[in-house]
Amino acid sequence: MSKYISRRLFLGGAVTLGTGIVLHRLSGANTQKSMSEIQNRNTSINVDSNSVNNLTPTISAMYQDSKVEIVTKQPVATFVIQIATGVNHSLALTKNGRVIAWGDNSFGQTDVPLDLHDVVAVAAGAWHSLALTQVGDVVAWGHKFSTSDESNVPSNLYNITQISAGENYSLALTKNGRVIAWGDNTFGQTNVPKDLYDVVQISAGNGYTLALTKAGNIVAWGIKSDLPSDLQDIAQISVGYSHSLALTKNGHVIAWGDNKFGQTNIPSDLHDVIQISAGRYHSLALTKNGNIVAWGDNRIGQLQVPTGLREVIAVAAGRGCSLALTKSGQVVAWGYKLSMPANLQDVIRISAGASHSLALTKSGQVVAWGDNSDGQINLPSGLIDVVQISAGWNHSLALTNSGQVVAWGRSDEGQTNIPTNLSEVVQVSAGFSHSLALTKSGKVVAWGGNDSGETNVPSSLHNVTQISAGRGCSLALTHDGKIVAWGKTALPELKNIIQVVAGYDHSLALDLRGNIFAWGANSFGQTDIPLELTEVVQVAVGDNFEQDTGYSLALMRNGLIVVWGTYKTLPTELYGVTDLQYISVKQKNFVGLRRDGSILQSRFGNPLDVPLIIRV
Repeated sequence: MSKYISRRLFLGGAVTLGTGIVLHRLSGANTQKSMSEIQNRNTSINVDSNSVNNLTPTISAMYQDSKVEIVTKQPVATFVIQIATGVNHSLALTKNGRVIAWGDNSFGQTDVPLDLHDVVAVAAGAWHSLALTQVGDVVAWGHKFSTSDESNVPSNLYNITQISAGENYSLALTKNGRVIAWGDNTFGQTNVPKDLYDVVQISAGNGYTLALTKAGNIVAWGIKSDLPSDLQDIAQISVGYSHSLALTKNGHVIAWGDNKFGQTNIPSDLHDVIQISAGRYHSLALTKNGNIVAWGDNRIGQLQVPTGLREVIAVAAGRGCSLALTKSGQVVAWGYKLSMPANLQDVIRISAGASHSLALTKSGQVVAWGDNSDGQINLPSGLIDVVQISAGWNHSLALTNSGQVVAWGRSDEGQTNIPTNLSEVVQVSAGFSHSLALTKSGKVVAWGGNDSGETNVPSSLHNVTQISAGRGCSLALTHDGKIVAWGKTALPELKNIIQVVAGYDHSLALDLRGNIFAWGANSFGQTDIPLELTEVVQVAVGDNFEQDTGYSLALMRNGLIVVWGTYKTLPTELYGVTDLQYISVKQKNFVGLRRDGSILQSRFGNPLDVPLIIRV
């Protein structure tokens, strides 16, 4: 892995170099220098010779031991020859042997080594990535399993001709037809049969491995290693999360395994297939005439093949998305549809939960959508005249114009058990498993989970003007611009603060002059505030406690958003947006309120988000 770290932050405001390529202002915590400082020092700025014509222009600026990579945010065509997709990330291999990665980067699965080149094949696992070079070497990056490292390539690998990445393990095929496996072996998925030879294709799944021999036979090992009896003359194999596909030499598809979502229900009229791909819970097939057939899970649109998609030469099925590669070298992606209520208008407030969202209209009505596993979008009957909303991780709060608090959703730690004597409330904040309320007299009331003391409100706290509930911590802003914190947090001395936001492991504050202050965990650079970040009007904290990630957002006066931490680029939907007046984020869920009262929703770490992709 290269010691250089790639930083991509779009701050708006373009600069043009002598090459005529328009670049966007960038700040990176690792550089600790502005672009003007870099250009005035002993710096080399190189334009990739392959970036002319139809390839993405890339400019690299070197400064000491840091590397800043600036790319244009406009979609541009890049000639791709192979595609792969994992759980929440995707890979593309370009004609010139370079790898492009996008989507979720919680485990570094999209941090392509900067010195990686001459690649001939790529493979995307659940949370790690593999690349095969021209000389037969395997390069890996991303998640490392606790007992065996699926991204830790064995030292004895050579003459490799094929690679495959599974849930937590990896496979390699040698030139002489032998299979090498490494990584998690909970189900025996890396116990390659000793008598296995003459293998021509390999496929790694979730604890289940397939190998196709030169004679057209399939060998399986790991969990659920039973095979259908009619497997003969097989030309291709593909393993998904819990189901498998096989393609016969005469173009017919055979499927077996889990069928909860119909992923093994092959369409009766499917024939003349030339390629197959098994995803998490759905399947794809590419026919001889270039058509794509999809079946199985369609909860987020992964089966909705774009109308008019022509000249497809390859397909790849992931967790909730599908990819297609066209003859012209373009990648088309679909799936991960975000369902929002239709005709949602006159919105004045928004709030993002972990997987659900809330909106408040001018008429005092609350609209909720998204995940409902804990009843967090089941609005209580008679909920009217609402003046404020707050979405926690899995519960929701609403404040009425009479000062009453209404709560619904998960309540395993009492986060929706509103104190009986609570009245004259002017503000509410929903955290991970606790809730806060601010009364008219400036007092804070807390209830719910208290594992870290987050509901132990300091007895001396008074004259509070703002509250924020995070995970295991609580923040209060007093009338004189000071912050008071309790629970799992260490607070720096700050003054003239106008906004505070508590997250999972880090917090942000904004002062009167638009300066940002950050404290707490910094494993992903979430508290490394970008240089030259000015005219900020709001800050927001995004965390994913399930995958131990953290990132920060800033909304500028011109309506643009800046992101840093785990995610260093904005979702595609946010490119070029300049009319946002308020933003809200939890985990990966982003909701923005536009100046016309409409809502823009997106999701960080989306495997569809890459400049070269055509969104449909």
